[in-house]
Amino acid sequence: MLGKLPCDKLEEYVLNIIKKRRSEVVTSACLSEDCAVFNLNGDILVSTDPITGADKNIGSLAINISANDIAASGGEPVFALLTLILPPHENIEKVKEIMMDAEKTAEKLNIEIAGGHTEYSASVNNVIASVTMIGKAYNKKILSTTLKDGDDVIITKHVGIEGTSIIANDLTDKLTDVLSTEEIEKAKDYIKDISVLKEGKILSRENVTSMHDITEGGLFGALTEISKKTGLGFEIDLEKVPVTELTKKICDCFSLSPYTLIASGSMLFTVKDGSSVVKKLEDNGIKATVIGKVKGNKPIAINGKKEIIEMDKEFDRFMCLSGQKTSDN
Repeated sequence: MLGKLPCDKLEEYVLNIIKKRRSEVVTSACLSEDCAVFNLNGDILVSTDPITGADKNIGSLAINISANDIAASGGEPVFALLTLILPPHENIEKVKEIMMDAEKTAEKLNIEIAGGHTEYSASVNNVIASVTMIGKAYNKKILSTTLKDGDDVIITKHVGIEGTSIIANDLTDKLTDVLSTEEIEKAKDYIKDISVLKEGKILSRENVTSMHDITEGGLFGALTEISKKTGLGFEIDLEKVPVTELTKKICDCFSLSPYTLIASGSMLFTVKDGSSVVKKLEDNGIKATVIGKVKGNKPIAINGKKEIIEMDKEFDRFMCLSGQKTSDN
């Protein structure tokens, strides 16, 4: 199959699955309309992200990742535009699988899938799912680059949530020698913790100086990008960075670093005095850890042996390895 889905298939596998749920959406996904119509008051937040490297949970990942970006900007995600591009050999049931997964996640997060596009193309070898998410700020928009020198650096939950789940779901056969069946299933379930909407809403009411959803490149990547943009540095204590034993085992198996592993599900934020905000989060059932300070002009990490790791160089090495792996595939 090539090109757009026929009308009957589009209705059966896409339009009949998604449901109307947001009053802000005036015109939602339907045949013949070229645009969704919405009505929002205040600051409008927009984010877009593709899912290109996963085989399982594609719909859930696509909705969650873009929703997290809205949350990290101090806002509530309202509706999504979902584009699916599939290779010619992919069974059409894959469309239904992705749409049901996406709609289930959207319902859980009170997001409406208001439009998008679906087609088969000979230009791709694997499924690509791309979401543009539209949201509105709760109180004020929060940027990732408005941090201050001396701020505490805090992350929620633990690093590597998304990467651990993707590897466990897509490369199960390669983990059977290092993880038990129970451990593999537990690692797969990390996807249940991938949303940061709850902490984003709480933090939007606090005096945080910046927020950022940790994605590709992991913790080191996020801190490197912020440092390059702002000229501010970080001093991070690796002994304080929370990494689960499952993530460590999976990283060891594939010679990966938990600090550069894709890490959606963990919110990175800064605040002048982190202790009270950490308590507020933990009172709401969200683990939070102060891992360092905004300090100097370069992002560095210090482990227990006082070895200094330059995060920007480690991140650049990760990007080179990622590029080699991409070109080999």
